[in-house]
Amino acid sequence: MKLGGRMGGHMVSGHIDCRGQIKSISPVGNSLEIYIAYDSNFDNLIIEKGSIAVNGVSLTINKVSSGNLSVNIIPHTEQKTTLSKLKQNDFVNLEFDMIGKYIAKAMHKNEKKSLTIDKLIESGW
Repeated sequence: MKLGGRMGGHMVSGHIDCRGQIKSISPVGNSLEIYIAYDSNFDNLIIEKGSIAVNGVSLTINKVSSGNLSVNIIPHTEQKTTLSKLKQNDFVNLEFDMIGKYIAKAMHKNEKKSLTIDKLIESGW
């Protein structure tokens, strides 16, 4: 994007946060609704009508439940990306909204992290 250019979508860094798996793809009107399962440890970074990048493509999240989300692929996105080639059970790369990640970090910055016996055992001590 040129400096001063119009930005569409959301800021995407290209760094993958986790992988998701396509659970279903179904036509809804002129679009394709895609349900994706992901590691529920990332639930705090996902909100309905928020942003997510799926295989690098900026999309709006439609529905959310723990470890699951859905997005819709409109005809323009279907024609300009490879997302229309996805099939059930395919894996996709997910990048969560950068601003949401900063907010989540800021909200938890004052939490004290303490060393526990369980953490030591888990680390092999």
